[in-house]
Amino acid sequence: MISDEEIQRLAADFGLGQALEVCRLVPGTDRAIRLTTSSGMFVLKRAHDVRHLPVLAEAAEVLTDRGLPHPRLRLGPTGQVASDGWFAQEYLQGDAVASPTLAQTAAAMRYLGGFLAALSHLPNPGLPISVWVELTDPIWLVENALQLASGRGLAAEQSDAIEAATELVAERAEQFKCLPQQLVHGDIGPDQFLWAGADVASLVDFTPFWESALFAVAGALYWFDIRRGADAAVVIDHFSLVRRWSTAERQLLPYALLREALRRVATPLAKPPPTDLADYLAPRVAGLQATLAMLTQLTTSDSLGSQPDDM
Repeated sequence: MISDEEIQRLAADFGLGQALEVCRLVPGTDRAIRLTTSSGMFVLKRAHDVRHLPVLAEAAEVLTDRGLPHPRLRLGPTGQVASDGWFAQEYLQGDAVASPTLAQTAAAMRYLGGFLAALSHLPNPGLPISVWVELTDPIWLVENALQLASGRGLAAEQSDAIEAATELVAERAEQFKCLPQQLVHGDIGPDQFLWAGADVASLVDFTPFWESALFAVAGALYWFDIRRGADAAVVIDHFSLVRRWSTAERQLLPYALLREALRRVATPLAKPPPTDLADYLAPRVAGLQATLAMLTQLTTSDSLGSQPDDM
């Protein structure tokens, strides 16, 4: 755990004032610390990759200028964005909600539309390649996810679901790569939103990827809807709230959801699970099975073909 002396040093490094009160936002860890100082309230975080921080700083300024509150980075006196792997952000008020209502989910999708539009004009920042980036590559994902389908203590129907998903995603790998790409938040779920009642106060924990808007939205729909048992009609309604989609994007939505579900199943390839692998995979494979189960409804839905092209 970080010491009081280290917190005082970080406060000085980022010009935050005298540290007065410390609150760990994730109990038992130092992943995110709310720091009250003589100058205000801030959040200290350990960076997953300090090379991402200049991208986060630019994105936060763009989003804030567009009226989409996002925690801006606090730079040190010499302009540095990190100190010993830590960075500092503004603290934004808002409530965390584990299970958003349908009204909140709809608000999140509308917010996401503005969020993606605001970032769409930023240039490719040349993000570093990592195993987390590889997990989003449909070709890499297909080749490696199959490792989980054998010899891992999974039931036959679980292995069958993984194999079926890899085949479907493989068939559309090149189509995914042809979609327009931009800077996106690649890990959007209920945990990343702060709320003011039914309205979004902010989207936080920005995980930058250079990917398609469809990739980002499929991730959000996976966590907000599929993992919570929503049916295909709800998924389509929420998808339509984000923005007007091209024909290619609408047709690829079912497979983008499947790609996202497969990415979550394959996460142990990048990060060893904290528990038994079979127990860890069970809810993730269930999410994959739920996506496969609604695939026919999604691919045959008139709603996915009813919007005029916007691209």
